Amino acid sequence: CIQKTPKGGVIMLCVRFLLILNMIQDITTPPPRHILPNVDKKTKVAIVVPVYNVAPYLNECLDSILMQTYTNFTVFAVDDGSTDESGAILDEWASKDTRFVVIRQKNGGLSAARNAALDLIERDGTFEYIAFVDSDDKLLPEFLAHFVQNAVQTQADITVCGFFKFNDEGRTKTEGIIQTARTIDQEEFVELIFSMLRWEKTCGAGGMVWEKLFTASSIRSIRFPSNRDVLEDEIFCLQAALRAQIFSYLPETLYGYRQRPDSIIRNERFAWQMFKGRALCVDVVKGLSDRSAMVVVSAFADAAVNLFKDAQSLPVVDLKPYKALVLEAAKKGIVTSEMKTVAEKEGLDPDVIR
Repeated sequence: CIQKTPKGGVIMLCVRFLLILNMIQDITTPPPRHILPNVDKKTKVAIVVPVYNVAPYLNECLDSILMQTYTNFTVFAVDDGSTDESGAILDEWASKDTRFVVIRQKNGGLSAARNAALDLIERDGTFEYIAFVDSDDKLLPEFLAHFVQNAVQTQADITVCGFFKFNDEGRTKTEGIIQTARTIDQEEFVELIFSMLRWEKTCGAGGMVWEKLFTASSIRSIRFPSNRDVLEDEIFCLQAALRAQIFSYLPETLYGYRQRPDSIIRNERFAWQMFKGRALCVDVVKGLSDRSAMVVVSAFADAAVNLFKDAQSLPVVDLKPYKALVLEAAKKGIVTSEMKTVAEKEGLDPDVIR
């Protein structure tokens, strides 16, 4: 720059020019991105996607998988006897990207579709982690990258993230509190599965498999129940908990759950399916601590209360085999707040719900 001019005009012009250059650099240079610690890109992830008559949503789901920043994955998409264009959509994706593997079978339900993928994944034997994605949902681009990073760093057998809900109009919402990142033990993970005690009203709590990343070894030979009248995710997670050692909570909403008018959670059969699923959970509590067993039993009692509350006619259910366990859980104060509220409204014995 020129150093000497009458009245400093050129100096001022030079200073202004340098200021403008700095402003342009600030605008055009993107802010530094948060760089994740290196994760071994050789770590292979299998993604299980059961598909049945979801043509309007399937491309959005698969596109969100394709956009993952962590790319060492294989999608095992199971066409469970779709009668719409879902099968053709899967074929198109498989023709464009070898990471998309299509499995076809007669319609057998959600569990059968997931189990078919698990069978193929286990026969392959090269995958370290397994994730589940429902074919009408979607992932944020960092879903796999952050999941794998957390799992590797914490050496967790099962990692859990938060999720957000969205609908066809594009509205989104996140429910529940976000807890701090941490590893938890088996007892606390059982509470998380049933959204109880320390995990009540928490974003990410629940037995859904699609918000979790499992090591392949932690779920080897575990399968979803074949009975279509059973809510299958909780029992699957509970069986995995019996084998897993380390559990990790990742406080990020990385999974998008689509709310549809015909969703199973809005279906009238939902209360019955949950009751039967939790009855299966009670059957496997012998491998858990006494406290965890009481959590499972309390969740079962909660499902029973909801079943009778929502039923159009009185269900034919024999609860006598579970009475002693339910009373013991109640006496220890291990009951859900919803169960307390419903029981109080129904005028049940205060000694049972205290």
